[in-house]
Formats: sequence, structure tokens, C-alpha cells
Amino acid sequence: MLADLTYQEIIGIVSAVLASATLVLYIFTIFKGQTKPHLFTWLIWSILCSIAFVAQITENAGAGSWSIGSIALFCWIITLTSLKSGENTHTTSDKIILFAALLSIVPWLMIKDPVISVIAVSLINVSAFIPTFRKTYSSPMTENLTSYTVTVIALGLSFFALDNINITTSLYPATIAISDTIFIAFCLWRRHAIKVQ
Repeated sequence: MLADLTYQEIIGIVSAVLASATLVLYIFTIFKGQTKPHLFTWLIWSILCSIAFVAQITENAGAGSWSIGSIALFCWIITLTSLKSGENTHTTSDKIILFAALLSIVPWLMIKDPVISVIAVSLINVSAFIPTFRKTYSSPMTENLTSYTVTVIALGLSFFALDNINITTSLYPATIAISDTIFIAFCLWRRHAIKVQ
């Protein structure tokens, strides 16, 4: 059966399994009390990943879309988990970002141009990260960096599984990989800064 798969399908499977495994690890660390996800960030990511997955399917991304599909599923699970076990302080700026991000999804859904659409969703995705950056600045140990690192690897692999490589199919996962990498560096910097104080 494995011999019947194309190399893109094999890479797509590996990418989706890595993305799923790392998010299962993230959920496990939530239940252990080591990780406190920010509800607003994960809610927006759940919506965006779900829509992006559908967009990739319609643009014939093929096996390259499987990692985004698995990420969307686990984002929803993390969102539900964070209702009880996530970060429970939400500042006014967090609420403004949530409102603005959710509001901006509406015109994005109405945009007919797929390139403009994927640029818009990528920008919304980055803005959704702001509450998590704010939370992590003062509590850098409340995030599991292994999960973010493996997600970057999984998304990097997913590019090799794309049947159709263009801005519409690749910009969104690239945005996630880049923003996750920046977040990892930010979190490591904050951990070091707090340790030397």
C-alpha cells in the first residue's frame, strides 16, 4: 500500500502526523498545568485554519493541505480546553484584538480574489498571536516550545507535499511557520531575561 503512494502523499502524511503529535503533546502539557493557552489566540487560529484548509482544498493543494487540516482540528480541541485550563486574564487590548480579528474575517470571506484573501487571513493570523505574546512576556514558562518547533518542521515539510504551489496554497502555512519561529525566539529571550534577573 505504501508503494502506491506518491512522494507528496508520503510527505503529506508525515507532516500531518507530526503536526497532530505535537498538538497532542501541547494538550497533554495543558492538562499537566505546564501550559496555559490564550483562549482568544486559539479561537481565532481555529477559525482561520479551518477556512484556510478549505481554501487549500479548493485550490488543489493535495497532500500539502493535510497538515493544515490536522492543525485546524487540534486548534479547536485546544480552544475548548483553554476555556477551563487556559490563561484567564484578558486585557482590554486582548479583547480589542479578538473583536478586530473576528470582524475582519467577515470582509475576508467576501473577497473573491484568492491572493488578497490569503494575504488578509495571514495578517489576521499574526494579529491573533498578540495576546499570546503579551501573556508570554510576563509568563514565558507557560508555553510548550517543543510543540511550536515541531509545528514549524511539519509546515516546512508540507511545502514539499503541495500539488499546486502558489501564494494561495503556501502563504498561510509560511506565515504560521515564520510567526512560530519568532515566538520561539521571543520566549527563549524572555526565559533568559527572567533567569538572569
